[in-house]
Amino acid sequence: MKPLNPSTPMNDGPPPKTGKRSWPLWVLLGFMVVILAIGAIPGYFNGSWQWQSPPKVVALKELRQVRNNGLTLSGWETIEQMEIRLGGHRWSYQQLEGNWEKPVLLLLLIQNSDLDQPRVEWVDVNGFVQQIFRDWQTDSYQMKTWEVKTPSGEEVRVRSRFFRGWNPVQTFAVVQWYAWPTGGNPAPVNWFMADRLAQTRGDRAPWMAVSMMIPMEHLGDLEDVEDISQSLVQTIQTTLMETVFTQSPVQ
Repeated sequence: MKPLNPSTPMNDGPPPKTGKRSWPLWVLLGFMVVILAIGAIPGYFNGSWQWQSPPKVVALKELRQVRNNGLTLSGWETIEQMEIRLGGHRWSYQQLEGNWEKPVLLLLLIQNSDLDQPRVEWVDVNGFVQQIFRDWQTDSYQMKTWEVKTPSGEEVRVRSRFFRGWNPVQTFAVVQWYAWPTGGNPAPVNWFMADRLAQTRGDRAPWMAVSMMIPMEHLGDLEDVEDISQSLVQTIQTTLMETVFTQSPVQ
């Protein structure tokens, strides 16, 4: 990279144009984006869209099938699946057997309508788990980023909550994120921005809340289950992209 002020012979002509003069434009554009986001996000959390006619979510049928039947994952067998209610919402509950010593628990909340938006469903999940596992506590909170290959060979990023949940007799690694066709994140606002971007192309970003619990050594270290966690995140996200998030928008 050349220095900003290289030592060159002086001349009487006007100074050459540089990129310095363009930075106020970028600052202005940045402020405009922030203002638009500030104006749109409150409407999102209030449950109202500022765009009057957002495109339809054409993957709703596939999403509802997951709620009814669970998610079929390569290398894993579903030994139990049912629909349960958490916080007024209908979730799919699965127990999975595979390359792990104990069954993995998988909870999935699917988008139910064109205007259905993810909120902070992790509170509902925590309340449910507290009812099932007495004296439930959580600690060791982290944010993990996992690389996932798409069916076309490209890579997307899934960022998730990763923490330890336990009671006096059992310990689990808990992984949570909202999945959509181009990635995932546990924060609803990230889906909101992905969906707005998709709408500029006449499309939508269908979503699904994913919460899984991986049994681990009692009060053990999360590092011991990172490999299986990564494998499951990649398998779940890839399966969703290949089987659920594949529909094209209605023309």
